[in-house]
Amino acid sequence: MSEKTQLPELGSVGLFRFAWRQLTSMRTALVLLMMLGLAAIPGSLIPQRTQNPMAVSAYFKSSPSQAKWMDQLSLFDV
Repeated sequence: MSEKTQLPELGSVGLFRFAWRQLTSMRTALVLLMMLGLAAIPGSLIPQRTQNPMAVSAYFKSSPSQAKWMDQLSLFDV
């Protein structure tokens, strides 16, 4: 009595439509905006070399080991 139902295959056009609807959904837009906001946080918390080079050099003096790897990741030049 219990037969498995099979969904129809999407095909290439159906797959494109599915991908396009996922990319243009409001949920995707909100997730991307949230990720952009989270990515902007380090640039506002870490002193930037172009804006305040004195603060960057003070950061190097206060914690040189941490500042070294932060400089290698270019976090002072965001």
